[in-house]
Amino acid sequence: MNALSFLVRGIDSTLEGEIKMAIADITESIRLDPKNASAYISRGNAFVLDREFKLAIADYSMAIRLAPKVASVYSLRGIAYVLDGDFIKKGISDFTKADRLDPEVKLYLHLRFIALSFYVVREHAPVFGNAIDDSIKALRSEQFRPTSENGG
Repeated sequence: MNALSFLVRGIDSTLEGEIKMAIADITESIRLDPKNASAYISRGNAFVLDREFKLAIADYSMAIRLAPKVASVYSLRGIAYVLDGDFIKKGISDFTKADRLDPEVKLYLHLRFIALSFYVVREHAPVFGNAIDDSIKALRSEQFRPTSENGG
């Protein structure tokens, strides 16, 4: 099989909820074609579904190095930063960059607003900071993991 075949099979496995298989196939695709930004994006997406946010951030960062003008990758990395919980300011920066690259996509502004709200509440209203931490934990929970049973 070639790099594209492994990538397609990995994406299919991701969609079917077979995340470990997806990561393995996409990793093989990257080994065969290490300059394919789409492969890093796809593996980053699988890592997010597997709750491996730092690994997702690393893959999205590599995709950005390979394709620095693709706004959606900044948005994906921003989401991973926010879900990781420790890098909300970096997420805000990524949503800002995505908006600058593609201002027609208003989702980037909404994501930035949500991340900024999390940051302000967490940093400047400690009483509410626990609520933000609880929200992030809930988003990370198995209940929100897409599976074939819940339509994901």
